[in-house]
Amino acid sequence: MGRIIAGITLGVILMVMSGGNLHAADCEFRLGFKTLRDLIGHDTVGACLENEYYNAIGDSNQRTTGGLMAWRKADNWTAFTDGYRTWINGPNGLVQRLNTERFEWEADHIHTPPPTPGPAPAPAPTVAPQPTIDPTLAHAYHVMRNTPTGNKIADKFVQLGMSAVFGNIGEFRSQYEVSPRRITVSEKYRYESNEALAYVLIWPTMALMLEVEDGPAQSWEECMLRQGVREGFGAQYWLEAFGANGKRNPTQLEQWANNDLSWLVADNLKYVWMDSYWRDECNEVGAGPYIDPDLAQAYVTAMQGQSELGEAAVDVVVEAGTEVVFGRVKGWGVYSPSRNRITISESLRGYSRQVLAVVLIHETYHVESHRYRGGRPQATAAECLQEEVDAFRLQASWWYDRYGRYGKRSPNGVERSLNNLMWAWFNDDLREWVLLSESYQYQCLGGVVD
Repeated sequence: MGRIIAGITLGVILMVMSGGNLHAADCEFRLGFKTLRDLIGHDTVGACLENEYYNAIGDSNQRTTGGLMAWRKADNWTAFTDGYRTWINGPNGLVQRLNTERFEWEADHIHTPPPTPGPAPAPAPTVAPQPTIDPTLAHAYHVMRNTPTGNKIADKFVQLGMSAVFGNIGEFRSQYEVSPRRITVSEKYRYESNEALAYVLIWPTMALMLEVEDGPAQSWEECMLRQGVREGFGAQYWLEAFGANGKRNPTQLEQWANNDLSWLVADNLKYVWMDSYWRDECNEVGAGPYIDPDLAQAYVTAMQGQSELGEAAVDVVVEAGTEVVFGRVKGWGVYSPSRNRITISESLRGYSRQVLAVVLIHETYHVESHRYRGGRPQATAAECLQEEVDAFRLQASWWYDRYGRYGKRSPNGVERSLNNLMWAWFNDDLREWVLLSESYQYQCLGGVVD
């Protein structure tokens, strides 16, 4: 997994660090040339070196630092070439081809007559379809370039010859295909703001880039890591576009982007690991450890408010590959080292995420203690009791950070017990509380039952 992280991180760093700035001459792009430059991207076309002029046959040209703009009188299309490739704003929107190729609708396309009957010719090689981009999405990519992160992602879109279109894709915001390299954005977002569309385009662009350049994910862990990289870039773009508080008066889509800014407060990969949608997506690559969706959300609650205890708990279950489920157990929860499984009592199902979060922090401490001991069981009753004291101390500390020294107001029965536990810790009576507990007397003095 370390090699996976290093490889993806290096690729992302190289992407972000590439590129440079060009300075425009005393000239300007106008009308169709300006539209075409906006569609293709300023980094590809470059700055103008002269104003548009007409040549002897009635076509117009304009040299740029990236190549040549051209308007052809014969077919009335505007085009740009960098000497190797040509972009044309044609009947299907912006398309791209090699300079040696032509589209059927181009005025200088040569129609080859059918061959003379004879032996069947060898099958012609399959020609990859030319990339196309919906003008609305092209403009969104142009707006994406207004931020450093978005500019680099838009560069990758152009370099890899991707297409971008609207389509009916059900409940999804976007989808991507590797062959052909095509991104489809949900038709219901066609009239969203350019910034919101840019946000939607970042995830599939990054996903397609990683799959084209690095191949498909080879494991569940690598798949989850890639999800974190993609989600982190989307949040970084939104931060650069609107600041730490996000966009004001947002649409529903823009509010989702605002919510993603929280990924930059805590390590975004932790949120991915606790997201049931991404976990299910990556199960198609390989089975990962199961975490009940309600308990996954409780782990997210444990991290809220930049809680170091909550973040550490998620780190532990992620690194240990621990399953987290509901089940029938004594007490509120139990950790089984032999199964590497945390089981939370069914009696707590339906309780608040705060209650579930504090119980999970307790049981996750047992996971970390087991790993710290190298997998060996507790050697003595005293060691067993001390581990429980430490687990309850973490549990009480999180509850205190959440509700203060007076605890949860108007508590139910479980919350009242958690308040009492916190007060025992606050008054330095926690060790005595654990030692006098009948359940822990049995567990630690009578032998740990696993």
